[in-house]
Amino acid sequence: MAQLRVLTLFLSISLLAGCETDAAKTGAETAPELTEPEFSGETRAEETLRRDTLKIISAFLKADGCESADHVDSKVLFYEPRTGEQGHVWGREGWMVTGCSKPYPFYVTFTEDGRGGTLFSVSRR
Repeated sequence: MAQLRVLTLFLSISLLAGCETDAAKTGAETAPELTEPEFSGETRAEETLRRDTLKIISAFLKADGCESADHVDSKVLFYEPRTGEQGHVWGREGWMVTGCSKPYPFYVTFTEDGRGGTLFSVSRR
C-alpha cells in the first residue's frame, strides 16, 4: 500500500512538473514562486537542477505534513565528470533538509540522460 502511495505521488509530481499553464504561455501574471530554502554545504547541481530536486523533496515533506523546507545542508558523496553517456551516474549527494523543525535526510543521485541533460532520483535515507 505504501509503495502504491509513493508511486502515485511520484507520477503526479512528474505530470505536474511537465505541465505549462496557459498563463505562463501568454505571459500573464502568475502566483509568486515559493521561496527556496537556505542552502549550505557543497553540491554539483547547478541552480535549475537543484531547484527541480527541491520540488520533489518538497513533495516528500508535504506527504509527511510539512508545508515547506527551511534549510538544506548538502554534501557530495560521489562525483566524476560527465561523459555524455546515457545512464552514467555522475553524482550522488546527501541532503539534510530541515522543515517544520524536523530533519529529513535524503540521497540524491544524478544520472546523464545521453542528450546533455540530467535525470535525478531522490530517496529517503
